[in-house]
Amino acid sequence: IVRRLFVRHGIHSGETMVVISANADSIPYESELSDMLCSAEESIVSIIVNVNTKRTNLVLGEKNRVIYGKEVIKDTLCGYEYEISPHSFFQINPVQTEKLYNRAIEYADIKSDETVLDVYCGIGTISMTASRKAKKVIGIEIVPVAIENAKKNAEDNNVTNCSFLAGKAEE
Repeated sequence: IVRRLFVRHGIHSGETMVVISANADSIPYESELSDMLCSAEESIVSIIVNVNTKRTNLVLGEKNRVIYGKEVIKDTLCGYEYEISPHSFFQINPVQTEKLYNRAIEYADIKSDETVLDVYCGIGTISMTASRKAKKVIGIEIVPVAIENAKKNAEDNNVTNCSFLAGKAEE
């Protein structure tokens, strides 16, 4: 039944999320598994079963079910706090990511009257980092739930010059 299991850990927040991708709506002994995981690792604040019954190479299906704790974890990147869901793309090494993002923004030499287009924006991490320099940032992403995360992240961080659109970048 279990297809994959992955763990997300917020380096700055210390929060850990366990995501179990299953080929069924539920897995046997969910409660016992949840208790065992939480007793083994105290940083776990979220355990989610992701239902993925399609015969594809996609890691996650569309439906998530929280079996312990919260729907999201939080972490900080480039001075902004982000909500991270199972479907969110978030770099696994935030310390190095901050260096990379800051260097990319420096090289882009963004002017205060310019609009930046962030294609494949995910949850808005590059968009929000660029927003400090740009007049406006438009993020585009094909994953609707990531766009919802990006919008919420911008709102929660009082970033008002970013907008996010769900759709194919090539369109």
